[in-house]
Amino acid sequence: MTDIRTKEDVRQELIDKLSDNEDLFIEICEELDNWNGFLSDDRCYCMEDLDDLCSGMTISEFLDKLSDSFRKGDDYFYFSIYGIDSTDDKYTKYRDVYTEEEVVDELLDNYNHLYLSDDELKELCEEWDQLPE
Repeated sequence: MTDIRTKEDVRQELIDKLSDNEDLFIEICEELDNWNGFLSDDRCYCMEDLDDLCSGMTISEFLDKLSDSFRKGDDYFYFSIYGIDSTDDKYTKYRDVYTEEEVVDELLDNYNHLYLSDDELKELCEEWDQLPE
C-alpha cells in the first residue's frame, strides 16, 4: 500500500526545498516580485545599477538619499525607510522579511504566472494544484 500525498505534504516538501537552497529562495522571491511586487521595497538590486538610479541627481541630492549604513563596496542596494541602503547578502536580507512558508504560499498562489527554472519545483507546484483540498 502506498502513502497518499496531501497538499500539506507537497507544501512541506517545497518549504524544505527552499530551506535547503538559498539561490532558489532568492530566485523565487524575485520572480514573485516581477509578477506581483512581492518584495516591495525589500528588492535588492546590483550595485552596478546604482548609477542609472542616480542619473539626473546632483551629488548632494544623492548623498541625502543614502542611509548611514550604506557601503559602496557591498554587492547590492535596496530602499529602506532610511534611504538607499546596501548589503552583501541578498538571501539574509530577504529571509529577514519573508519565511520559506510565506514564499511557498505565494508561490503556490501564483506559480502559473512565473518562470520557474527548477523542474522539480514546477512539478511540485503542479502536483499541489492537482491534489484535492
